[in-house]
Amino acid sequence: MKSLHFIQPPYLKVSPSPSLPVPQSPLPDLRQDPFFVGRSAELNQIITNLIQNRHTLITGDRGIGKTRLMREVISIFNGTAHRIYLAQLPCPSERGLCIYIESPSPLSKLIKQLSSELIQQDQLKPVHAMKESELVDAVVKSISTSGKKHIFFIDNLDTVTPSHRLFLERLLEIAVICAASQSIKQQLILKKIFDSFTVVPIRSLPNADAAVLIEYFMEQYKIRAFDKNLFRNQIRKASQSNPFQLKTFL
Repeated sequence: MKSLHFIQPPYLKVSPSPSLPVPQSPLPDLRQDPFFVGRSAELNQIITNLIQNRHTLITGDRGIGKTRLMREVISIFNGTAHRIYLAQLPCPSERGLCIYIESPSPLSKLIKQLSSELIQQDQLKPVHAMKESELVDAVVKSISTSGKKHIFFIDNLDTVTPSHRLFLERLLEIAVICAASQSIKQQLILKKIFDSFTVVPIRSLPNADAAVLIEYFMEQYKIRAFDKNLFRNQIRKASQSNPFQLKTFL
């Protein structure tokens, strides 16, 4: 695993505009609200890695915001989020085809989901009654001969098993992978896979960003407190600035 010191390249431009539109009315469950704050350094590093074809592994505790960060990166590559924009890569096709996988396990589900996504992109003809090994070969051939850059965003990479090894090693050779994991697998048979990634660790939000997040939810969802400052501090401390825990307490 590699960890790089980040230097912002010239093609990344930071915009002061919000990453996503704020919902016009509160959602039934505020934990589903997509409001995003902070993580600028991590965003910049991940995007730079992927543009430069470096496989990237986002690590951190449960609820720390790995999935939300990954989805923000996808939105930036697709041109639907403008907090950061890619100044020298105006065409989405130049940035790569982004495909999100919620979980790579079981292996059969991962292979089927990738094939379905490629069929939707007209890169793979509909397949019927194929053996799993044949489907794997079809998926790999589709990606490697398409002439397009593919970026696979694989969540919950820590759920992989030794049975994933050969397929993931093939994917690492023909596509760029951005994955998220609570921990790094220590099994020797999976070492080559995890050693292929540059690691971007995600930690608790800085106090200032956590305060912005709390303020947004209190205003958007009409959460009232007798002493707002005391309430904010209690929520921040109780959640340890973990975004999911923070939303849960609110």
